[in-house]
Amino acid sequence: MFIPQLPCDCLAAVMELSDNNTSGSSLVYSMMMPLALALLTASFLVFPLQERETKAKQIQVMTGAPLWGLWLSTFIWDYLTYLASSLVIFAAFMIGDTQKYFTVDAAPAALLLLLLLYGWGSIPLAYVFSFFFQTAAAGFAVLTLISIVAVLKPWMSPTGMIITIAVWALDLSNQPDLLILSDALHWITSILPAYPASMGFKHMVNTSDFNTQCDMFNSTLKEQLCDNLYIFQPNASFVACCPKCATTGMRVCFQKRSYFAFDEYGMSQDMLTLTINGFIFFILLFLIDSGFFTKLRMMLQGLCRKKTTPTDTEVTLDNDVVAEAELVNNLLAGVPLDPPHETSLIVSGLSKTFVGANRPAVNEISFHVGRGECLGLLGVNGAGKTTTFRMLTGDEVPSSGDARIGNTSLSGQVRKKQASADSIKPALCTLI
Repeated sequence: MFIPQLPCDCLAAVMELSDNNTSGSSLVYSMMMPLALALLTASFLVFPLQERETKAKQIQVMTGAPLWGLWLSTFIWDYLTYLASSLVIFAAFMIGDTQKYFTVDAAPAALLLLLLLYGWGSIPLAYVFSFFFQTAAAGFAVLTLISIVAVLKPWMSPTGMIITIAVWALDLSNQPDLLILSDALHWITSILPAYPASMGFKHMVNTSDFNTQCDMFNSTLKEQLCDNLYIFQPNASFVACCPKCATTGMRVCFQKRSYFAFDEYGMSQDMLTLTINGFIFFILLFLIDSGFFTKLRMMLQGLCRKKTTPTDTEVTLDNDVVAEAELVNNLLAGVPLDPPHETSLIVSGLSKTFVGANRPAVNEISFHVGRGECLGLLGVNGAGKTTTFRMLTGDEVPSSGDARIGNTSLSGQVRKKQASADSIKPALCTLI
């Protein structure tokens, strides 16, 4: 029987099919791509931060714009911007993918879906981070640094805590204790969108690399190889790629892996994590912006704060201050007054004590504003004028007390109250 002469590199290639779960290319893509995307998504922190610092958002809320509407419009615009950038990235992969990692089988669909879900999970994270910084530069730098720590190579980061490499190394150890540590580290750090995106690129490249093992030769050469292997090397691993593999009954035939499998090789876990991240960060965003955590902190501080005992050094209130407080109490209690008072704003015992302060910035202030009257506050620096207006407009949560505009209470419905406060102008000059 005639046996065709085969190149040496072909003979070497057919001896062993790789079942390795990690390739060098997958590690490169899993680290470099999330870093590039992190720089893009961190930029979406700038606009909401500047809106908050310049009080432009506060003005919009005071004029009746719903909180969810502001965030929805911001997210739609930002996501469309991100989508345009993602399509450019996707096109670059389709054009320049010389190794066929992203252009074979269902890889293009998996790549596009991964990019879209990363935007869904990372943009609301940027919104959440905008609440913790006063300058856009600081917020952008910190958010980007967190993504870098999550995926960068050890020799490029002084921190030494490189999550992607750590999880990969722990998985390769095959030690039960280290595998438990790897799983714990994996799920804890999955809250950062850069990490599941990194793992998604890793799984995508590995799957493409695995699926193309049987396609290294053209159909003619592959047929010749298989004919010779059936006779001379029936136990060679490349036989799993041959058409007659099932007839030998000696091994499991080669089957391509799915990019969307929900196992250790597929990307479904990473995509699901990014999807959940988006919902988590949006819920966290609305809890922060609605003042939930501030109110919770104020409540805990009120429970832990020591009650001060009256002393002889307490300030004696002026008669007009006492009279105004009594009038406010009567108005709130519905006591008939002569002459009747038509009020637009009633403030009762409004106080604000900041964290770590020994004395309140605003101490139980009470007053009312009648219909047709104007309100202005005069006082020295530090008297609490700005803090009072911030509490009246809902920009600051009071420690105690209440204010009413019409029938709307500050403590009960802050957003509706803000919509009724369009005649109260903030102390800052804001341009929209």
